[in-house]
Amino acid sequence: MKNIPITLVMLLMGVGLGCSPKENEKQKSSKQSFHLEVVDSVLVEDIIARQLIFQTASEEFLFFRDGVHPRVLAFTQDGVPVHDWTKEGDDPGAFIITTDNLICTQEGNVVTHDSMNGIRVFQPNGDLVFSKRSEAGMPSSFHKLFNIYRDNQVIEKEGVEYLLHHRDVMEAGEGWNHTFFAQRKNLLVTNLENGETKNILPFPKGSKFLNGKAFAFEDFRPVFYFDEDAEILYLAFQNEDILYMYDFSSDQPALVRSLPLNIPGFGGNKGRAFEEIDFGELVVDNYPARILSMEMVDDKILISYTRAATSEELRDLQGVMVKETRRHKMNELWKKLSSEVMVLRDEEVVTYQMEMPDMAFNSFRVIGEDIWFMKPLREEVEQEDFLVYKARLVEK
Repeated sequence: MKNIPITLVMLLMGVGLGCSPKENEKQKSSKQSFHLEVVDSVLVEDIIARQLIFQTASEEFLFFRDGVHPRVLAFTQDGVPVHDWTKEGDDPGAFIITTDNLICTQEGNVVTHDSMNGIRVFQPNGDLVFSKRSEAGMPSSFHKLFNIYRDNQVIEKEGVEYLLHHRDVMEAGEGWNHTFFAQRKNLLVTNLENGETKNILPFPKGSKFLNGKAFAFEDFRPVFYFDEDAEILYLAFQNEDILYMYDFSSDQPALVRSLPLNIPGFGGNKGRAFEEIDFGELVVDNYPARILSMEMVDDKILISYTRAATSEELRDLQGVMVKETRRHKMNELWKKLSSEVMVLRDEEVVTYQMEMPDMAFNSFRVIGEDIWFMKPLREEVEQEDFLVYKARLVEK
């Protein structure tokens, strides 16, 4: 690694993130501000891949995957390639890696999960050490595309490792009516020793998802972070700017308090009649607001989010039928809606717009006290070198 004295996403549809629009400057908090200070970098070379996506790091290795393909690559902390493997076939190695991102156990093994093939735990060289077939069967729907934000977490409770992951599937037997949201549980906890899986966490009282209306799947998909020391589970639903805090010291999380985030320009959906939204529909509105991820660094909670497109911005897309023109306008709108990162401390918003360096979309991950992120990828071009930074959160 080499030190770089410099002071962080989307490759969603080939769009990179820029700085926040000037008109949003006035929304910045006048309180403390934070930025990322890069302390190390790792250059990965001589790897041909369209999208080599950084996923996670253990004490020994850095792990990447090649876009949505079932290919895992492991490098030393200095960027030397050591393992490059893919698992195909029905048993024991099949996985798709489209639902959750790769994550490491405390032993440094790699956890993969997808809705169709279930959970697999592999050694860094690709040897299988744990396999749990998904009990959900073929999904009626699961989320579109993928991102690199945290959507799973290996946690330890009473000396046992569990995978905490979002319930990224809707089964037809659940019934598509007002009872769907009243009865649904939104997270899964899987024991990584015996494979036992539990459904936990219904919608909390006061959530808009209990208002009797129907919502698209991406609206109520949860993001979360479990603080093992305090045994507090922090959680939000993607289209509801409320932070819920649960006591997770027992088997079932118990809601202890909720905090309205009051994100500027968030504009949450109010829901529609059930007959207006098809079962399992992913998104019904264009460019809705989203809470994308939740991380914790020391006593600070980092929440990544995007605001909703305004009616004026959506009108600018209406009637544009020429493919190239529409694509250009969509790309410009994505730049305007680039994700922001807010910082909370002691249940108070410190800033809604943390200062972030340029990076590949959805690429930053908190691992211990470090924040890892990737240099922006070159659009639609195969490249052979990829740069990953390790940074620390610094208060100005």
